[in-house]
Amino acid sequence: MDASEALNNAKINKDRATSKYYKEYDGFATLTHSPKFKLTTNTNFFTIGSCFARNIEFYMNRKKIPYLSQVPLVDGEYFKMGGSARAGYQNVYTPGAVLEASRLILQDDPYVGITEVGGLSYDLLTHGLKGLEAEIARDIRQGLIDTYKNLEKSDVVIITLGFIEAWYHKPSRVWVNQSPADPKLRKIADEFSFEVLDETKTLAIVEEAIDNFRKINPSLQFIFTVSPVPLGSTFTEEHILVANQRSKSTLHCVAQHLWREYDFVDYFPSYEIVSLSERKLAFEDDNIHVKGEVVSRVMDCFFKSYFS
Repeated sequence: MDASEALNNAKINKDRATSKYYKEYDGFATLTHSPKFKLTTNTNFFTIGSCFARNIEFYMNRKKIPYLSQVPLVDGEYFKMGGSARAGYQNVYTPGAVLEASRLILQDDPYVGITEVGGLSYDLLTHGLKGLEAEIARDIRQGLIDTYKNLEKSDVVIITLGFIEAWYHKPSRVWVNQSPADPKLRKIADEFSFEVLDETKTLAIVEEAIDNFRKINPSLQFIFTVSPVPLGSTFTEEHILVANQRSKSTLHCVAQHLWREYDFVDYFPSYEIVSLSERKLAFEDDNIHVKGEVVSRVMDCFFKSYFS
């Protein structure tokens, strides 16, 4: 842009100065967002990700706004982590996991990524499940596939990116949703590889996922966010704070690039609202999970921004 345009931006942008912003700061980060496109209560949403995805579904349910990403519930007996509705198995965290989600209804083998170890089946594309009987694992995968078929009638996909420490299962050639930490999976550790994705590879993976989603539905629009929930631990030799900052910075750069590059992609700053609030106000005592009050502020900003 020309210098005159930049100077004019400075003239008209009421939120450009740090000092002015912090004069009214009460410990919670507050900002306005100017979206690329507006939404209505008739918009059909599909959410992909983890915390923010589940939060937005919860608030949409309260506001009676349709969303099409609700998966079938499963028995809680073998469920290990999170999700009051026992639907946390749909959570995805890495760019590779988003890519695998985009392939669910496009690939020839609907059960790719379900591997057998010690007589039990592990679905490497899901989260929070122990080893299961083969038939149960396939039934759960089918429920996931049936849910993703709803992309054909969706209008907007909201994708939350979590972290860049990624695992890959070489025999089935799929990105694993989480680390193969289960004791039985460790017995086949040689089948997995680990990679910290850089900006170039992260962007390539996410762009491929977008292409796949638009093969399913060419009119889809996307809202990207970055999860403020930090890495719980790292598989690198870095200090956890450095590893987490690299992860979030990479995902933030990629999300911003997509926002600039494509007219059907927007970026929503939920990460900024949470991470730039005072930590004691924003996070629970475990310093990982986000407090409900901040989630409410994030969702207030979301609905005020996108809905007239």
